[in-house]
Amino acid sequence: MRKSAGLLLLLLARVAAPQTDVPARPDDLLASAKLLYTQEGPVKALPQFEKALLLFQTERNESQEAITLGLIANCYRKLGNLDQALAFGRKALAMKERLGDQVEQGRTHNQLGLIYWELARYPSAIQEFEQAIAIAKAHSDAQLEGTALNNMGMVYDERGEFHTSLPLYRRALQLQQSSHFERGEGDVLGNIGGVSLQLGRFREGLDYYRQALAIDQRLGFKPNQSDDLENIGLCLAGLGEIDEALKNFDQARQLALQAGLRKEGADTRKGKGGVLLEIGLYDKALEEFGEAQKAYEQAGLKRELAEILNSSGRVWELLGDADSADKAFHRSLATAQQIGNQTGVTASTIALGDLERRRKRFDSAEDYFRQAVTNARAADDDANLIDALLLQSTNNLGRKQLTAAGENAAEASRIAGQDGNKPAMAVASYLAAQVALARGELPQAFALYDAAEQQQHDLRDPELGWRILFGRGQALEKGDRTEEALAAYSRAIEVIERTRAGIAEERFRAGYIEERFEVYVALVELLLKSKRPADAFFYSERLRARAFLEQSLRRSPPASDPATEQHLHELQAQMDALQQKIGKEYSVATKERRGAALDVFSHELAQAQTAY
Repeated sequence: MRKSAGLLLLLLARVAAPQTDVPARPDDLLASAKLLYTQEGPVKALPQFEKALLLFQTERNESQEAITLGLIANCYRKLGNLDQALAFGRKALAMKERLGDQVEQGRTHNQLGLIYWELARYPSAIQEFEQAIAIAKAHSDAQLEGTALNNMGMVYDERGEFHTSLPLYRRALQLQQSSHFERGEGDVLGNIGGVSLQLGRFREGLDYYRQALAIDQRLGFKPNQSDDLENIGLCLAGLGEIDEALKNFDQARQLALQAGLRKEGADTRKGKGGVLLEIGLYDKALEEFGEAQKAYEQAGLKRELAEILNSSGRVWELLGDADSADKAFHRSLATAQQIGNQTGVTASTIALGDLERRRKRFDSAEDYFRQAVTNARAADDDANLIDALLLQSTNNLGRKQLTAAGENAAEASRIAGQDGNKPAMAVASYLAAQVALARGELPQAFALYDAAEQQQHDLRDPELGWRILFGRGQALEKGDRTEEALAAYSRAIEVIERTRAGIAEERFRAGYIEERFEVYVALVELLLKSKRPADAFFYSERLRARAFLEQSLRRSPPASDPATEQHLHELQAQMDALQQKIGKEYSVATKERRGAALDVFSHELAQAQTAY
């Protein structure tokens, strides 16, 4: 979201560019620091503000001292030091009250509102913004009123009350445009885009963010450009434009690092991690999420913490670590409930429902999904509504409730199509194909698998990719198209194993395979039906060996002496070598395989596994 600092930097358009030599006069130093703040960020500006503060204190210029204290508070807020920000903001307000400068008091009330917003203390934030608005109206200060209205809108966004925030943003935009305050106009445009983004309306959000970026680029405001680029990246990811999204996240992170904006830098890592998750780079996604979570926890940012916990939990879930996922989702839910973030509550409810579905607790999962659908509809929240409907469809397939599954997928597809949500459209097509398959409507199923695969091509989502191939293989098998079915199953396994190969930790490799073993089983059974026992043995041995090895490696062995550890290492190397030999034998034509050698290799492998 885009914050308006509250007219603390109104003189920007009228000051000179920063100079190498420090200006002698404190007023010049303050003006230079303001410009430095907007163009380069708080890290470079803060020392200049502190020098100006000392000079104003020496001159006993309390009016300028109070203004500078507010600017320092803003720097600390942007740097993620919210306790320091609050202390400086309160000190600035106390001085301004003593001096009787009401307009300046209004600006500091607005600034304090932003700090409380960051701390997720929403009632306190609203109280501060209301005081700023009242003062602005009393003094006919359109810019201050527009700024405070914009910032108050962000509080209602966090509560999921978009019907309240949007009118505030529209009124704020009118005020900023009428007063020709371009920076404020850019902030409001970004926040209107933020509502579209949170509601899953990616095309609409992209347009607003690009308008905001054009203003910030024209004004040379690098910190704001970081926000714009990061949000543009989120919209592009929602539209399925993966490479462009990653490029925007990297550009945004670079600008955030240059400006010393830790929170914004963490946001870019969260956004990039979400894209990496969708294209199956789970290790890299966890790394990005971990760094972002660390920054959010250190800064006390609960809203962002709730979001990142859901993202990390999703990775644990896909890797088969249900316990870690469960803890992350419940912590996210508790955090969102604590701060009254309804959007976060709905997202966590969906995540917990999906976890129940994976545990085959279909009725419990349905309860979660129904609650999430109700919440999302009430908030006009397309993003969470689409997610809930798609997972509800998946759950209904598991319950053999085909009519409900089809209706869920159709509604999700319709909303996703309106919003340009390509990933959701692809999943909806796949689910509709699964419903058609379950009903025995094979021509319709093939058409829907084709549509899903075409949509998936640019998304590069391996989870959806192997599922489409597996579903197509089942349809081909039902249609007695055995060779094509075998090819589809084999391609699905290739996608699974390619993704698995990119997972660093052995325990996660095992969990990943466990979640997807049904593809191997389907392939082996069809090979046996086709009287190809040797090929069937190859795939069953491949799965058995991996499952055995990886499950044993997940367990921490008891402490042992160096000789035993060396023996374990040798056994592991022996098993790897034997598996490679078996694979090599099956890679040649059937007539060229050495049956006796295969028997020996298989027997030796079984002995080595038992010894291990």
